[in-house]
Amino acid sequence: GHGGDVVACKWNPFINKWITAAEDGIIRIWSSTGLSNCEQVLSAHGSIYSLIIDKLNGNLIAAVQNTIKVFDIESYCVVQVNVGHNDVIKDIIHVPSRNQYVSCSWDQTVRVWKAWMKKSPRTLNR
Repeated sequence: GHGGDVVACKWNPFINKWITAAEDGIIRIWSSTGLSNCEQVLSAHGSIYSLIIDKLNGNLIAAVQNTIKVFDIESYCVVQVNVGHNDVIKDIIHVPSRNQYVSCSWDQTVRVWKAWMKKSPRTLNR
């Protein structure tokens, strides 16, 4: 399991798997049958305080100390980093109708961020 306090346990319906995140800076992706078979481990490189699932694409949105990191659910790579808070981010929400993430922090601010969207492949016009 985790080496620190677990701060989130979410079901990701896009991949039908459990996702957990902890203050040890690790996100774990578990099998759909339960939390005994960890299939993937992601390092956020800092303590995680909140985790949500993007409602449009299933990506993982993590509050890593004072930064928001978006992990692509297909590649498990960080595809977006949002920096601006001066203290720990305590919560994040996704507002799909506005294409936004909203975060609140111990720095007494609420910030609005543009949500990550996968770019469509370009086609060549001939």
